[in-house]
Order: sequence, then structure tokens, then C-alpha cells
Amino acid sequence: VYSLVSLHTDSFLFWRWRQLNFRDFEIVTATQGYGVLHKNENMDGKPIIVRGNLYSSGLATHAQSNILIRMKSNKKFFSGTCGYPDNAFGAEVKCEIFSQNRLIFVSNPLNNENREQRFLISLDGISELLLVVTSLKPDITAAHAVWVNLESRN
Repeated sequence: VYSLVSLHTDSFLFWRWRQLNFRDFEIVTATQGYGVLHKNENMDGKPIIVRGNLYSSGLATHAQSNILIRMKSNKKFFSGTCGYPDNAFGAEVKCEIFSQNRLIFVSNPLNNENREQRFLISLDGISELLLVVTSLKPDITAAHAVWVNLESRN
């Protein structure tokens, strides 16, 4: 006997139960130009997809945004990918990471053609990071960004 099970991946309930456990960091504060910070879903409440790749964990935000995170472990590096999700079109953003008001990472412009950029930063002496997304156009319509595959490691 076989049973057919159908899951709609855009289902609110399906994605809501897969909440990201931030084992490596905690979110201290989050502000953005429109809406609220989303965990494990894009700004429309659907799965995070960048360049056709599905990400089950991550943060979705809207420019102009500032997300302050505090590291929970004493690992040496923090890595991940910032991206312009596939469901957004027509905007252009850049992602930056600051520590103690010092710029330690800046992405190339992210847009319809260039959708993602990986990063690896040293955590030597760093306990908090500010993840920033800025619109490169005056209009912030569709100026979405995602932070995915976030982890600290040795």
C-alpha cells in the first residue's frame, strides 16, 4: 500500500515549524525600511530562494536595515552568504558587516544579474556584528536581501 503525500512548500505552516535555532549567535536588535525581519522565509513569507537554490534557514530583510547580532561562541570565523532573492526584481542593494563601527565586509552590488556573495570574516576579538543592507537606488521598492548559511567556525 502506497500513500501519496503532497507538501506545498509555500505553506505558512510548513515553513513556520522549521524555525532556525541560532546556536552561534543571537539577534540583539533589528530595524529596516519596510516590514519586519523574517526568519527562514523571504519577505513575502515564502521559502528563501537565491539563484534557484532553496535555503531552509536564514534572515530576510528590506533596505535600509541594521541587524545587530551577538556571538554565542568563541569561534574564529563567521561565514555565510548575502543575497538578492529570486522573488525580488528591479532593485539594487549592497550588504555590509561592521564591528565596532569598522567596516569589515562589503558586497558587490546585488541585483537581478548578481544575486549573491559569500563572506568569511575573522572574529578575533569580536563579540557583536552589525549586518547592514543599503539600497543603491533612491526608491527602496523590492530592495530585499537575505543572509543565509550563517555560522561561526574554527
